[in-house]
Amino acid sequence: AGTRSNTTSIVDLTNTAAIDVTDASFDSNSHIDLDGTGDHFHTSTSCGITSDITLEAVFNEDGATAPHTTVICTDTGYQYGVKLMSYKNSNRYGLWLGFGSSNYFAEVSGTLNNDTFYHLVGSFDQSSGQVKMYLNGVLTGTINTGQTSAISLNNGHITIGADYHGLGNSYALN
Repeated sequence: AGTRSNTTSIVDLTNTAAIDVTDASFDSNSHIDLDGTGDHFHTSTSCGITSDITLEAVFNEDGATAPHTTVICTDTGYQYGVKLMSYKNSNRYGLWLGFGSSNYFAEVSGTLNNDTFYHLVGSFDQSSGQVKMYLNGVLTGTINTGQTSAISLNNGHITIGADYHGLGNSYALN
């Protein structure tokens, strides 16, 4: 009837992980609407990230609701996982990496404007310790982290639209 409940899960295109949309809102066209109030969706099973990683997102932010907003992250815990983030208050973006007892943020300076679509990609090559950041298909920085160990995970779930430690209303994409 043109409506969809947000209490059911959707399945990813590879049919390997359920995606829980219980905490997402939907607009009048049945599109997921991340409005900065903690709306998010996440996998309910582990994605098993253990070495090299690339996170990619296309997003259009209305305005920052916190010092940084998390576009996509692993839903793990402090010092664990990986996050693709935008620092709207300082026009920076980057890839945060958690190694269990330490973390590293590969931050690149750039201009991010409200109400503009961006294609943001961050990749981590474990063997070299390098992070590469791309904005709209252009390599904007290669950063050596000095880290060649695997990213540490607690559960490996992926969350879109909010930070793992602030699923209520913290660091949420608007």
